[in-house]
Amino acid sequence: LDMIEGDWLSTASFTTVQSGADLSKVRSLGKQGDFQTGDLSRAVNNNETNQITVQAWLAQAQDRKATLVFCVDLAHVSSLTAMFRRFGVDARFITSDTPKQVRTERLDAFKNGEFPVLLNCGIFTEGTDIPNIDCVLLARPTKSRNLLVQMIGRGLRLYPGKAGCHVIDMVASLETGIVTSPTLFGLDPSELVDHADVTSMTSTREKREREKQREEEASSAMGNLSAIGTGNMKSLAGNITFTHYDSVNDLVEDTRGDAHIRMISQFAWVHIDNDK
Repeated sequence: LDMIEGDWLSTASFTTVQSGADLSKVRSLGKQGDFQTGDLSRAVNNNETNQITVQAWLAQAQDRKATLVFCVDLAHVSSLTAMFRRFGVDARFITSDTPKQVRTERLDAFKNGEFPVLLNCGIFTEGTDIPNIDCVLLARPTKSRNLLVQMIGRGLRLYPGKAGCHVIDMVASLETGIVTSPTLFGLDPSELVDHADVTSMTSTREKREREKQREEEASSAMGNLSAIGTGNMKSLAGNITFTHYDSVNDLVEDTRGDAHIRMISQFAWVHIDNDK
């Protein structure tokens, strides 16, 4: 808040959306760990949730110029990209398998405003400077406050003509502790280049093959998704619930109190004074 109010970071508005994803059976990595990726993907990556995600973006951020979307895993990237394209949105993705040259070209095109939506999973959480991002779409739940802060931080860089960043949270991640942390941070390490041997070259080839297949699946998935039906689309759209905050201060005011304490302690607490 201090950095935003001091004009060191961009202003931000937040909208939470009830995605309908059932996380009750999603396991965690240890007592304090984040969600297990495989379980989380199976819970989140389905036609209904992906459709609600895209429709939420269309309703809340269609006029945004540069939206960065965070997905659970590579399969989620493919499916959600296909869903964006089904609704006529020029969405593209960058993954760990994307060749370096393609990654550079696609990222430069995104920075230049040639397409509005860029999807990824775990690539742009930190160490990336894309200051023109004016919308962050959190399509993956997380129990990690640090990860949440890093993802949101991608949209808080200052940029000429940028009015602010709109954060759309599909999983109501506010409960993971974002409002308890006053600092949004990110690192910018230089890209590392390793010497290639036979093993690494084989791995690179396999990654490119998987990336090509993923691109083909995203492009051809429109026909497979036709079973959703127009009537079902309208039905789903009518069940989306939005909670919009015009400023960070409104967000903090709405979540102020001992909610975060109740989450980390089995004991009862009584609020007796400010921050006590």
